Amino acid sequence: MKYLLLVFCTILYLNSFSQSAINVGDAAPAISITDWIANVPENRSLKDKFVVLEFWATWCGPCIEAVPHMNALQEKFANSKLCFISMTDEPPSLVISTMKRVKFNSIVVSDQQKSTHIRYGDGKKGLERYPLAVLINNKGFIAWIGEPRNLSEQLLKKFLKGEIISESKIDNLKTVKVEPKGDNSVAQNRGIEIMNDISILYRLELRESQSQNYEAMRSGSTSQYFGSVGFQELCSRLSNKSINEIIVPDNIKYKKYDFIYKNQKGTNSELDSLAYRVYKLLGLKRTIQLAITEANEISVSDEKLLEKSVATNFSSISGAGENVIFSSISIESLIKELNFRLDSDRLYLGKIVEGNYNFFINMSSHQSIFNSLESYGLTVKKVERKVEIWTLEF
Repeated sequence: MKYLLLVFCTILYLNSFSQSAINVGDAAPAISITDWIANVPENRSLKDKFVVLEFWATWCGPCIEAVPHMNALQEKFANSKLCFISMTDEPPSLVISTMKRVKFNSIVVSDQQKSTHIRYGDGKKGLERYPLAVLINNKGFIAWIGEPRNLSEQLLKKFLKGEIISESKIDNLKTVKVEPKGDNSVAQNRGIEIMNDISILYRLELRESQSQNYEAMRSGSTSQYFGSVGFQELCSRLSNKSINEIIVPDNIKYKKYDFIYKNQKGTNSELDSLAYRVYKLLGLKRTIQLAITEANEISVSDEKLLEKSVATNFSSISGAGENVIFSSISIESLIKELNFRLDSDRLYLGKIVEGNYNFFINMSSHQSIFNSLESYGLTVKKVERKVEIWTLEF
């Protein structure tokens, strides 16, 4: 079953670090490279060099968000002995598509066999956290392990002097497990556990969230899980309507809710009634009025500009500053997700094509969203449409 995993600001599983196969002070494992993609040096040997090895992925928002910081550091140390390497395990074609929108100053490489990721990860399957940076000195020993955002000019100067930076002075990534504080982990883990528990065939829960500090969403063909999501957004997602098309009572408009629906014997049509069932649980009544409104119709004008996804069983949405990375998602799902983020200028589907694609959307303004869509051959046309305005009242 293919799931859509929505990731807000940081990858959710970054909150749980498992034991790594590498440690500061150890001899660095071998670095295997299957593809040299960009900024390739004449001398590809890493022997006797100070290496900044950064693991990243095209679908990882925090990875993309760290690129400008890493570029700035490389510019400051341009004439030094430092060698900046950004490594992924993805096909070069996918990486090149991302590099059309994000500039990398580093040497960009891939290890599609994942052997480097395994050696620097858990030693069995690969990395369990992104992004990850490892400093390897000219003697071949690991001098530091951490997140790219925690790399500083001062730290790199110490690194070039041959110092081994103590982990107690930086973010410790080898903690066996770190749970979020408060009730976040309880609520979040409960939702994920129910979704993953094959012994639970049916579950419908709606409760006011105990925490406002996390958001988690997961959608399957006959299941929905929303953690600490605003009530108006929950109604929007369950009904596939824009937030500004649903009017809710002020006393619950900004409350956060945890919602779990699972029915392993259900059908897609059952998801259509979930919004009504939520209203009933809270004692809400719905009235409908028709209105004529100006909207934006999205159609494919140049299919060649679409970036076909190579992933077959994983879709994700990850924030990268003002940008959001949509990986392996259909155009219909993309427009649906964008509508959840737009308080006006609702998008409607015109002529589209089937398939899953990758999108890099600038979310800083409505116009920037439209510009991003047009860069993928999706035209935006103003049209008048008749829409239903839902009013919910106790």
